[in-house]
Amino acid sequence: MMFWGLGGIILLKLVYPYLSKWIEKIPYQFGKKVTTFLLVFILFDSVITFSAEFRQSQRDRGIPATNLVAQLLDYYFPNDVLDKIFQNVKAVND
Repeated sequence: MMFWGLGGIILLKLVYPYLSKWIEKIPYQFGKKVTTFLLVFILFDSVITFSAEFRQSQRDRGIPATNLVAQLLDYYFPNDVLDKIFQNVKAVND
């Protein structure tokens, strides 16, 4: 725990001032566009991740894919792919 506290202090005292000055140099309109793009990307990624994990739990319970989205999730995110991506995920009983 002491390591992370020391790391946080070093980050705030040494790295943050330079990073803050660099960020302030970014033009406002460009920064707004980049921020919007990153927000949309993270939301899209979160929805896909949640959907793939939810579909995996349905597959584990034996629920078949009844629509196109579920079929696409089964095709692109089968259990072996999700197990490689999320190695530490453990199923819990409802």
